[in-house]
Amino acid sequence: MKIKKYLENFNLSNKLVFLVGGNGQIGSEVVKFLKDCEAKIIILDNEKLKTKSKNIKYHYFNCANVFSIKKNVLKLVKVYGCPDILINTSYPTIKKKSRSNFKDIQLKDFQDDITFHLVSYCWIAKIISDCMVKNKKKGKIVMMGSIYGSLGQDINLYKNTNLKESFSYPIIKGGLVNFTRQMASYYGRYDIRVNLVNSGGLYGKSKITNKKIDPKFLKRYEARLPMRRMGKTSEVASCIIFLVSDASSYVTGEIFTVDGGWSII
Repeated sequence: MKIKKYLENFNLSNKLVFLVGGNGQIGSEVVKFLKDCEAKIIILDNEKLKTKSKNIKYHYFNCANVFSIKKNVLKLVKVYGCPDILINTSYPTIKKKSRSNFKDIQLKDFQDDITFHLVSYCWIAKIISDCMVKNKKKGKIVMMGSIYGSLGQDINLYKNTNLKESFSYPIIKGGLVNFTRQMASYYGRYDIRVNLVNSGGLYGKSKITNKKIDPKFLKRYEARLPMRRMGKTSEVASCIIFLVSDASSYVTGEIFTVDGGWSII
């Protein structure tokens, strides 16, 4: 078989993609890949559209309004049809993001964090999966996880930096690990594949501080890595594209780790 034949597995021409968080750090990079693969992209985000193209549509979408998620998703399905692919790279957070650490977090903050992030991820995936079943789509679903869904945070990294450990984030991402497996187990009979990408640290701004990563944190983090560097958003995005393409047609329920070797030592 020629190499060209294998590359055809990455052709997403005329595939409809719902991309939640498509304007974020990772999501915007995924958009670039999807454009190259000729997919039709519907970006769902609460931030304004950054990329303009005839194959890209934008809709305001707030994951925090969990009781409106089903109604809002079904409205989009009515307009555009049932998606072939769902990608969720969103990072819903509480309003007072600086209060999510062990010392400062309050019960209401914790409840909101779980609702906005974990519940929204799970509920969106279920609604879209049921839509795929109804429309007999061989769908693909990829959600964004973290190494902290499988590992504890190294508290020493945060000492004397502007960053803090998180109380709820590891719980949320840990929940998504087994949710992915359960979804893949249930929907596998319908030829719907569900996978999770666990990312390590990436270059760019911190979601919590909205500033560049603290130099002390970065130096400590990179020193602990076998590859001695943080990751690039393109390295995570390329893995996501693999998982939503036919190149991964026999892969489901997997937790793909993209972390430069952080989790192996």
